[in-house]
Amino acid sequence: SSKRLVLAFKGTSSAENVRTDLDVIKTVHEPKRKVQVSKGITKKISVPRTPMVHRGFWKSWKKKGFDERIKRLVKRYIDTYHADSNDPVELHVTGHSLGGALATLAAFDLTQQFRVDTTVYTFGQPRVGNRAFATEYNATVIKHFSVANGHDPVARVPKGSYTKNGIRVVTSKTGDVVVAPSSLESHVLNNSTPETKDHLLESYRRAWMVSIKQQFGPKAVPSLTQNG
Repeated sequence: SSKRLVLAFKGTSSAENVRTDLDVIKTVHEPKRKVQVSKGITKKISVPRTPMVHRGFWKSWKKKGFDERIKRLVKRYIDTYHADSNDPVELHVTGHSLGGALATLAAFDLTQQFRVDTTVYTFGQPRVGNRAFATEYNATVIKHFSVANGHDPVARVPKGSYTKNGIRVVTSKTGDVVVAPSSLESHVLNNSTPETKDHLLESYRRAWMVSIKQQFGPKAVPSLTQNG
């Protein structure tokens, strides 16, 4: 619409997508650069590191100029609806699974290139890059809510030097929603047994529907109850 632009990326749906998911070797997030990353227990020491990302996700984003086509579409939208406006474009980016990874790469590029107010919602998104990438990403895309349902195993991988990006949001089939879990909460949640069914998009839909229904019961958020 003239008020907002929504970009949605679908999840894994083909053998080629599966090969993309499994290509977990990291590659440089271009252009090559250094980012100051905090380290140590106190996080008071910072060292320069090169942002690296999942090779399969990166190749999928760049394949046959896909990223440039998206940028042209966004520019066309801005030129059509916001050419004479001083306000930033309201951009919403979303995706499930592989789509969440692509949404992350797209949001980063678009936020850097255009004057946009970006909000990202990803569901069952795997980790996209290393700590350097996550650090720069979080400083660029402030409003990224990475939703993980229950014991979704995909939201926990790849392991190793891959780091989560965005604000973590954990949902459950009982309607509970934990936003930005603490270190202790994350430890408890990550120690649970992975459940493949929790990664299904339908499981995410059901979890949010239960959460919405809970707002009319004992788990209602006080401010929402007071405001009707």
